[in-house]
Amino acid sequence: MNDYIAEFTGLLSQLDAEERSEVVDFYTEYLQDGNFTAYNDCVRELGTPRQLARKVLADYSIKNLQADQSSDKQSRAAKPKDNVKTVWLIILAVLSTPVTIPLASG
Repeated sequence: MNDYIAEFTGLLSQLDAEERSEVVDFYTEYLQDGNFTAYNDCVRELGTPRQLARKVLADYSIKNLQADQSSDKQSRAAKPKDNVKTVWLIILAVLSTPVTIPLASG
């Protein structure tokens, strides 16, 4: 099992240290709880370390993509408010022109 976890850990270099530690701890506990001690037992249960690493990295990619999309939605929600403010400023500028032009020329 240790060889499996070591190989799996080496394939997770794209994750930051905290995420990598969480994932490795999870699968280590999973294999210990299931009494999977031999490398081949681990492969039968979870697939090769490369397959498992690809699955984990894909899951993290989807999670990050969803987080990016939700932040885009939040920024889009703020834009209409900014547009409304701009429209009101333009309307106020146009309406105040009859007052401001004589003051500016005087």
